[in-house]
Amino acid sequence: HWLVEAFNEERDSNALDVLIKTVVEGNTPGLHSELSGATSNSLLLRNADIPEAHFVVRNSSTQALYGFCSTYFFKATGTGVIGAVFVDPSRRKLSIGHSLHNRAIRTLLQREGIKRFQLGSRLPSLYLGIPTGHGGERKRLRSWFANLGWNTALSRAVCSMVARNLSTWTPPPGMAKSLQSAGADFDLVYGWEYAGPVLDHIKTNNRQGLAEVYKMALADPTACGIIRAKRPEDGALVGTVVLYNMQSQLAEFVPGMKDLGGEMAGGISSPVISPSVGEYSTLLQGLILLGMRQIKQQGCNACILDYMDGDGNFDGLSAMGFATLHHFEEVSCDAATMTMLPPSS
Repeated sequence: HWLVEAFNEERDSNALDVLIKTVVEGNTPGLHSELSGATSNSLLLRNADIPEAHFVVRNSSTQALYGFCSTYFFKATGTGVIGAVFVDPSRRKLSIGHSLHNRAIRTLLQREGIKRFQLGSRLPSLYLGIPTGHGGERKRLRSWFANLGWNTALSRAVCSMVARNLSTWTPPPGMAKSLQSAGADFDLVYGWEYAGPVLDHIKTNNRQGLAEVYKMALADPTACGIIRAKRPEDGALVGTVVLYNMQSQLAEFVPGMKDLGGEMAGGISSPVISPSVGEYSTLLQGLILLGMRQIKQQGCNACILDYMDGDGNFDGLSAMGFATLHHFEEVSCDAATMTMLPPSS
C-alpha cells in the first residue's frame, strides 16, 4: 500500500500542474485528454457549500506527485463525489489509484449527512463520469471501478459538447419560427436579485451540482447571466439556462473552454425545463439557441455545453452546430452499499 497524504495546496500545487501536464501528454496520440486546459486551480472549488478533500501519493524527497484524487461533498443533496483520480502514466498498475480511491471513499463516508456516492462531477467540470470515448479504454476503466465496488451497470450517459465557427453560424431554418411557437417569453437577467424564483424553479431538478452552478452564476453578474423562459399568462418560470464567459468564476472549472486553440469561447450550462412543459425539446432548443446568439454577439467564435444528458445525438443539438467533445458515464450508488468495501490496511 502506498502512503496517501492529504493534498497541501502550498506544497503540492506546482507538482499537481506538472502531473496534469504529464497525464495529458501521456494520452494515446490522437485522443484528446479530458484534462487538457486544466490546472490545479480547476480542481479547487473553495466553496463553503461544497467541502472538498483531495489526496496525493507523492515522492517526499523530490516533491513529485505520482497520483491525485479529488473529492467533494455537495451538502445540498448529500452527495459525495469523486471528481478525478489520475496517476502518472509511468507509475500505473502499481495500485496507486487503488490506494487513493480507498482513502477518498473512507473520507467521504465520514461526512455528516452523506446519502449518495457519485463518480464524476458537473462542478468542477473535468470528468463528468468514467470517460467512455476511447473504445478499449472504456472497458478497462469500467472494470477498474467495478472491482472497487462501483456498480457500473447503473450508469447514465452524459457528455460535453462544442459548437465552433460561430462567426459564420446561423440557426437552422425553421428553428427561429418554432421558438415563437414555444409559447414562452424569454429574457436574460443578471445578478442575485433574480435568485428567488430561479432557485425555486431549479428545485424540480435535484441533480448534484446544479444549484451550485446557478448560485455561482447569480453571484457573478459581470460574467454570467441566466436566460429565463416564462409562461406568458402568469409569468411563471418554465425554463432556465446559465450563460458564462471566460472571465467568470465558472469558466475556471470548465477547462474545455481554454482548450479551443486560443479561441474566444462562451459557455452554456445546466438547462432546467419545468416538468409541466409539454414541448420539452422545443424549449430546450430555444434556450440554447438564444444562448448561442448572445455568445456570438459577444464576439466569441466557440460555445461550450459543459454537461448534457445522453450521448449528444438528441434534441437537434447537432443540427444547431454542436459536436460531442467528451463522452462519460456518470455512476452513482447509495452510501450504504459503499460501506461494504473491504477495509484497506
